[in-house]
Amino acid sequence: MTLIRHLILVCCFLSRISAYGQEHYVTTSDTVFEVNDVFRLQHDFRFPICTRLMFADSMEWNHEAVQEILAIMEAHPEMSFQLEVHTDSRGSEAGNQRVSEVRSLTIRNALLRKGCDSSRIEFAGMGENRPMVVYQVEDSLLPQKPDSYDAEAIVLTNDFIMSFMKSDPLLAEYLHQLNRRTELRITAIRKEE
Repeated sequence: MTLIRHLILVCCFLSRISAYGQEHYVTTSDTVFEVNDVFRLQHDFRFPICTRLMFADSMEWNHEAVQEILAIMEAHPEMSFQLEVHTDSRGSEAGNQRVSEVRSLTIRNALLRKGCDSSRIEFAGMGENRPMVVYQVEDSLLPQKPDSYDAEAIVLTNDFIMSFMKSDPLLAEYLHQLNRRTELRITAIRKEE
């Protein structure tokens, strides 16, 4: 796969509006939400490789992501959420579970320091157990289901990703990055009275 195709895939990933069951990136006043809809954050959290540093200053690197969650919660006071932190499949399953739990706790602490209403949000480290689904259209892999094409859904399992490691390591890394994500799932919607 060429560098141009990789850039196209990344641009498609960053510019998507909504899809999945449902994933929301940009919403309008007429967007209808349901329980289990997911907000994929435009500013994903990034953490240092060194675990010792994870609790220290890593949230200053993630200011935009923290602000994005607070903005979503402020824009939707009728909703409660679960913040889900996912990892890729590199490393052991138990290790990835621990990493996602530590990251979830770190994000929780940062949000609470910024005044987040803890009664409206839960936090979960998901590990590697819920890989992302992408959609294949011809020879392209898209992170959202396109409306105008017949697309095959593909789960980003480790075996699938590793099948590209020799022939296209950049694509394999991109697919790992898709699995390593933070999502804000709607858990309840209170009806206005």
